[in-house]
Amino acid sequence: MTAEDLLELVRRQDRVPAAREDAVVVVVGAGAPLEVVLAGGLRPVRALGSFGEPTPNADKWFGPEFDWESKSIAEKALTGVYENALLMLIDRENAHLYTYLRELYRLGLAPLLPTLHMVDLVPTGPASAERFNLQRVQELVGVLGRVAGRTITKAELRLGATEMNRRRATARELQDRRAGLRSCSALGVRRR
Repeated sequence: MTAEDLLELVRRQDRVPAAREDAVVVVVGAGAPLEVVLAGGLRPVRALGSFGEPTPNADKWFGPEFDWESKSIAEKALTGVYENALLMLIDRENAHLYTYLRELYRLGLAPLLPTLHMVDLVPTGPASAERFNLQRVQELVGVLGRVAGRTITKAELRLGATEMNRRRATARELQDRRAGLRSCSALGVRRR
């Protein structure tokens, strides 16, 4: 696989299928718990910005204070790239994007947006933050259950958590292998 092939895979990673039957949930940011999306039998698709691509629709509404990634994701949302997703989850770190997209939709200026939901989890903090986060996750379970058309069970939540832990372990292993290869290269060691 060439570098160009890998780049194309990354570019296609945030494309939503042309039909709604795939049960896709677009996820913006790392703060949304994918475990809950998986528990609902839904397919999380990370929204990725495309550096250097023009953003004429987003530029109309998003000023220069917005970073290129937010504008790129907004451009995709406004032009229908995510239109067939059942839901677009946006985490707390991207609240600005959520607020702007929600307002554009309210004004009738973004008819191709999927339903929006902000995942407002506090990264760390005291016990009150834990209670707050628990309430937000319970709310998210309800939202995703409605989107999926069924109740999400505790057993499904455990399976979703198990699957995400497996994926994270695989990603860590890959990172460790890459780090090992870089170390070998730096030392002049060649692998056979």
